[in-house]
Amino acid sequence: MRTPGSRTAINSFTQFDAILSANQILTGRFHFAPHSQQYAGLDYFNPQPVTSNADFHETTGTLTDRLAIGGGLLQSTIASRAASLREIRCPLQGRVSTSEFFRSLLDDRTATIANTNFHLPA
Repeated sequence: MRTPGSRTAINSFTQFDAILSANQILTGRFHFAPHSQQYAGLDYFNPQPVTSNADFHETTGTLTDRLAIGGGLLQSTIASRAASLREIRCPLQGRVSTSEFFRSLLDDRTATIANTNFHLPA
């Protein structure tokens, strides 16, 4: 049972490493973190009927390839992160999405980056 103003969350991180050859390793990482908050902003002036509940979702995935070439290391990484506010609910008003501020929060946000580096021994 949740208490007023409570939060529930899951935070999971998983990593897999695959040795493809004596010179190459592939690493995959996945981070999953959904959480929700009940009665956000609950206080004396904002009782339960007028406070909102919200459901958030964050996910990150990364794939890294490391390849030894000569005396150096070629490392290539691609990463993606997605974050979203799934729903904002107010017990008196139902789903709150009337203002531009709340509409922008309900949109999913995703960012992807790719990077390649070659490291030489010192």
